[in-house]
Amino acid sequence: MKREDLIIIALLTGFVIFIAVGCFLDSHLVYDNFIWRYYWGPVISDALNHPAEYHGIIANEGYTLVSEITYGIIALLALYYIYRLFRRLKITIDWGFCISLIPLI
Repeated sequence: MKREDLIIIALLTGFVIFIAVGCFLDSHLVYDNFIWRYYWGPVISDALNHPAEYHGIIANEGYTLVSEITYGIIALLALYYIYRLFRRLKITIDWGFCISLIPLI
């Protein structure tokens, strides 16, 4: 495994541990003000077709800037590692490969 892979794995693991410890120590600060407001609350409010409230935190329908940036980072990392996997498996990405993916879109 490359050093850059280990750094990314360590950063992701550290972030998950940081969020988990934060939820245990102060769930109002971490879950209510961060996870609920930017990620889970908009999903619930979209399902209910009106703003949702949880412990006084109101979440509106739709994506938030924080969630869009997060999902963008996840998508870029996924594309990068899929590309590296394809290189390792010697799968070439050409026009035929792209056409064969159309049914999956």
